[in-house]
Amino acid sequence: MANPISSKEPTENQFKIRLVAAGAQSIEARRRGVTFEVTPELNETRSVQYEFLDPVHAPGQIAVYKRSMSRKFQLTSVKLVSRTPEEASINLAYLWTLRGWTMPVFGTERTGKNDTSRSASASDSQGGRDAGATTEKRTTSYISDIIQGLNQGASSEYLGAPPQVLQLSAYSRQGTASQSAQKSIGHLYRVPVVIESLGINYPTDCDYIPTDEEHPTPMPTVMMIDLSLSETLSPNQLSSFDLSKYRRGDLR
Repeated sequence: MANPISSKEPTENQFKIRLVAAGAQSIEARRRGVTFEVTPELNETRSVQYEFLDPVHAPGQIAVYKRSMSRKFQLTSVKLVSRTPEEASINLAYLWTLRGWTMPVFGTERTGKNDTSRSASASDSQGGRDAGATTEKRTTSYISDIIQGLNQGASSEYLGAPPQVLQLSAYSRQGTASQSAQKSIGHLYRVPVVIESLGINYPTDCDYIPTDEEHPTPMPTVMMIDLSLSETLSPNQLSSFDLSKYRRGDLR
């Protein structure tokens, strides 16, 4: 498993299935996403709606096109494998990240820019005091940062905002936004989606391993989850749709 503390996005993850909060551009922000190290089964479906006219005494119907629906993505039998306490901590953070992405910005706690900057400042200060900390301690700190940073994004500043819009990438080379606009780079690349359903299974037929934290949490060595995602497009994306580019694979 790639080390999440690395300052660079791991190149071996470029073809893996990933979910990242929309708008996350920096490496630090993108590390808060979820990369499925064990590639799950991914199904993509799109339905097309027609209204059928029934001419009297005719041997068939006339199909009148109405609309093409947004794509649906099913990630089934997603495996979160925990072989070490560090991997168990990362997978636990992944679970809470996915859970957080299903919830709106609701309640009394605000997660705006000021809070983010204060957290960053506190983190920098703490980092200076703990310069001699072990890798395990830094890993635990990273996990805590992920959990505290749930649902961080452009919409997180506003109380009452809906759940976070995500970007789904799969079997595509990870390039910059300008590169993706210039040429085809694979199958799915930063497709805007929202989570419609999340299923988490706690198995009884495998061992559980403690997380690498001060107060360990048991994680199954193999946990199975299921995700249902729906593509969501902005008005600008809809108005700028180009069928020729889409057929060439230049649009995701």
